Amino acid sequence: MKIKLYHLRRIIREAIQGQAPADAPLGRIAFAEYRKDVPEPREKNTKIESELAIALYKHFNDNVPLNIDFSALLEELLGMDWYSDIINEPGPNIILHRGMLGMTPEWISETIGIPLGQIGLAGEWQGDFDYSPRHPGSSSWTDDFDEAKEFAGDSIGRLSVVIEAEAGKNPHKFISCEDGLYKVDKFATFAEEREFIGLGTIKCHHLKWWSPSW
Repeated sequence: MKIKLYHLRRIIREAIQGQAPADAPLGRIAFAEYRKDVPEPREKNTKIESELAIALYKHFNDNVPLNIDFSALLEELLGMDWYSDIINEPGPNIILHRGMLGMTPEWISETIGIPLGQIGLAGEWQGDFDYSPRHPGSSSWTDDFDEAKEFAGDSIGRLSVVIEAEAGKNPHKFISCEDGLYKVDKFATFAEEREFIGLGTIKCHHLKWWSPSW
């Protein structure tokens, strides 16, 4: 993806609020080429749009994170009304969870800033901290704690972790796929996953960990 953010911001300034201009990154209609709900003749996808669609498909199908450029682009677009039927945020009061397996006490200590000696086989911590995914572009989240806990699983010799974030404290940082992206035919087969995509660093407020031996 070769679009520069300064170019995108220029387009935003020049555009009519609520209507994407023809030279916007995703054209006038997001992913029109992959949508049966868009009347024919459908707008052809832009080059960036096609590349983003491939990246999103790999994210859904192969659990490959988005790269930093696509993440930054989506953050910008979330702040606009251009594609709100497809690219939109969850409600501000929605609590989201991310389950992770194979974590270490050292990671927990560094993430929430408490001494390593305070981290036992199981525990939880309430307080503000930032979560930056290992691959910094994106991460997968759910609004169901039990689903996140199941994904965290039990990792022998390591710790399972669930972190929690509030959508309203992370403006333009979460995409609600159920409310938009799953309407695109290319992504519709993943609708039962009801995923929320986190973009870049996420502000969190709760972390819970446990060990299989606990």
